[in-house]
Amino acid sequence: MVFDQPVTGFATGDVTLAGTAGATAGTVTGGPTTYNVAVSGMTACGTVIATIPAGVCQNASAQTNVASTSTDNTVPYNLAAPSVTINQAAAQPDPTGATPILFTAVFDQAVTGFTTGDVTLSGTAGANSAVVSGGPTTYTISVSGMTGSGTVIPTIAAGVCQNACAQNNNASTSTDNTVTYNAPATCTSVDPVPNQTVCNGASTAAVNFTSATQELFSAGLTIQHQ
Repeated sequence: MVFDQPVTGFATGDVTLAGTAGATAGTVTGGPTTYNVAVSGMTACGTVIATIPAGVCQNASAQTNVASTSTDNTVPYNLAAPSVTINQAAAQPDPTGATPILFTAVFDQAVTGFTTGDVTLSGTAGANSAVVSGGPTTYTISVSGMTGSGTVIPTIAAGVCQNACAQNNNASTSTDNTVTYNAPATCTSVDPVPNQTVCNGASTAAVNFTSATQELFSAGLTIQHQ
């Protein structure tokens, strides 16, 4: 801001802010003819427009200023690229044998385009499905499809969604995005090994058969020996 003569009384609060970016503060420094105005508080992509109304300051003769003029007092503003954290959900047991396993992704601003298929799954449990719900800043990720015991680790790659400024997200960060999955016990009969069953690879106590074909029903399990 440049006045054509020294002025007094021009201070923070004397600048009128407009535009579509939602600017809320214009901090004034400098003087007595050239002033800097630092504008902040923007909440959206858009424009920042600063003007000075008449009568906010005066010269040495106590004459008040006229309203400002400008050749270019509009600045485009873009939000920073979205950042996101992903962690196990607050109530998610760890370790767990239940599915789905829940994680929470929190973006620092509203995003669009984040959907099922945008989550990268790793770990040793073999998870293969991550269903995304919620938004536009907080999302729930429901992971399933584990093929065995191990770890489940979801991450979000850069560039899978964008903010209102069409800026792509940064890759996710995390403080705890790993859940240990314990696969439920499953038992199968072993043949030709006699009188034995195996649960998750561990041999159980011997099962004695008294006839050529006998069925053992235990907890819904059928074992046949011929």
